[in-house]
Formats: sequence, C-alpha cells, structure tokens
Amino acid sequence: MATLALIAGFGWASANAGEDATCKLVFDAMAKAVLTPNHQYMTLKIDAIDGGKPRVSEIIDTGKATFMGHDGKWKPGVPAQAMLDQMNENRRNAKTTCRFVRDEAVDGANASLYTVREEDSDSGSTDSKVWLAKATGLPIHVVLEMEGTHSESRYVYGAVSAPPLN
Repeated sequence: MATLALIAGFGWASANAGEDATCKLVFDAMAKAVLTPNHQYMTLKIDAIDGGKPRVSEIIDTGKATFMGHDGKWKPGVPAQAMLDQMNENRRNAKTTCRFVRDEAVDGANASLYTVREEDSDSGSTDSKVWLAKATGLPIHVVLEMEGTHSESRYVYGAVSAPPLN
C-alpha cells in the first residue's frame, strides 16, 4: 500500500478491475471525498514508531488544495489529482472484497457501514471499516487496520478555508 494513500487517510483505496457493485460504491465515495471540501481529523498509531503512541493530525481539503496539519503546524498536502491517480493505480493492483454490514448512526449521522478487505502482494492485507453518510454518500468515518498500523479518520464536510502555513 502506498504511504501517500495512508497519510491522506485513504489507506486502502483500491479494487481490482472486476470489482463488484459494493466495492465500486465504496471506492467511488472515497474518490468523491477527495474532490469535496472537508476537514479530516485523523489518529494514526504505528506500533514501530514512538512505541505505538497515537499521533493526531488533520487534513483540510478546500476542493482546490489540500493541507496537512500536525501539532498546530500546517503544510501543503497531496494534490487531489495525485491522490486520485494513486487510488486508480491501487484499484488495478489489489484483490479487494467489500461487504455491507448494517445501517447505523455514527458521528451524529445516519450511515451505512461497509467492510473492505484488500490483499496486495506488496503491502499484505488491510482491513477497513467505512461509514458512508446516507444523506450524501460520502465517507464520514474510516477505520483502517493493517499489520502494525491503526488509523481512524473522521470527515466533516462544508466550507473550509486554507489554514496559515508554517
């Protein structure tokens, strides 16, 4: 799995060419999120770094530019087109299984929960839970698990502006 995708909160954004309708729904929603203004709140825990101490970061996507924030400092993030290109490349190279689990409320919104299992010869397997808002079809919460890594992202959509860069 590409570090680029993990850093931006899209740890598993891939499916194979013969993807089923459920995977297509989830991956199309993740791609749409890349182009929709939002503010992401992310917690990343990597066992091999800082003894597995969780790191909190943020991503602001204005729809035109992306910014990554950590410890109150902001810098330019991965451009949307680069993220979409990486997602499409991953989509061609991994074997993915997606499953609808149930409808439930998460982060104050009615959502549908999906599980995604990705198997890639380069990065091993990744298991994710993705909650898509029923009102918009956009992801509002994503949990990713892969060997030694746990990532959790919460998305808030709406008008956002670029933060001051440090």
